[in-house]
Amino acid sequence: MPALLAAIRPLAADRYNYVMVIVIPTCTDLTILTRWSMLLAICWSCRAAEAWQVTEVERPANPPAAEMTAPLAAGEEIDRLLTDLILSAMPHSFEDTKHWGRQAEKRTILPRLRRDDDGGLETHRPRELVNHGDWHRVKVTLSNPQEKFTVQLKNIRAGTPGEILFDIACRSSLDLDGRHAKWSRGVQLYSIGVEGRADVQLNLACRMHTRLDLQTFPPSLIFDPTVLNSELQIESFRIDHVGKLGGEIAQQVTRFARSALDRQITAQQEKITIQLNQGIEKYRDKLRLSTARAAKLPWTDQAKPHLTPDIQKSLD
Repeated sequence: MPALLAAIRPLAADRYNYVMVIVIPTCTDLTILTRWSMLLAICWSCRAAEAWQVTEVERPANPPAAEMTAPLAAGEEIDRLLTDLILSAMPHSFEDTKHWGRQAEKRTILPRLRRDDDGGLETHRPRELVNHGDWHRVKVTLSNPQEKFTVQLKNIRAGTPGEILFDIACRSSLDLDGRHAKWSRGVQLYSIGVEGRADVQLNLACRMHTRLDLQTFPPSLIFDPTVLNSELQIESFRIDHVGKLGGEIAQQVTRFARSALDRQITAQQEKITIQLNQGIEKYRDKLRLSTARAAKLPWTDQAKPHLTPDIQKSLD
């Protein structure tokens, strides 16, 4: 028996020889007890071989935890809300084509034949519309608003009882892409492109009512802002590229681009106030902060003296 186990053990250590080693001889001279002893020995050998072949996998003692995004501070949350609100109300691009496509009437050079009222033939020189005059167009686009658009809340002051007044200053950059063409009775004399940049500031005059909601725990403040007026100002303006022509033509193109920008600024600021107040309604559910978070706002100390006594107490 020891000799038989010694021969079987190496085979059992090989996982691919399990089928071979579990085949038990059926010789008539082996007793049932001997067969069971051999089977148990083979099983023990297989288990031992598996144990010998197990290698311990080294695992890190403290697996790194998933990175968690830190919650925004109250001031950052309000700044982001104001930025999203104002950007959603402002047009990200607009185009002025008021002076693009001018035409004038022109008589044809060669006369044409036509029948008169009596059925006879007569010659005439009909008029036709042809391109003529100075053509201008300019497209204005917000330049990378996610990085170059800044919002600053300032000049907090008292309004009527229960309200505060404040101003918001927003700064952004604009990219200009325009074209100037000169036509004379259907003949194009030249056409040049122009590229430039402008820095603008949007000033908002605002009013806000604040009330205390005691039905939540902890109590929260509900803000109800309204934009009273908006004003767009051009802080700087420059032309970076004007085709291949210079001199008087380049100066004329620069004046055209500036006047077109002024027109668009005037036209857009009349719409911004309405669009901002409409946007406030969409953000209404976000205009709420717990008193604990409201107390940490960077402008709370300035606004606190102008709030009602119950709100002042909740912010202490």
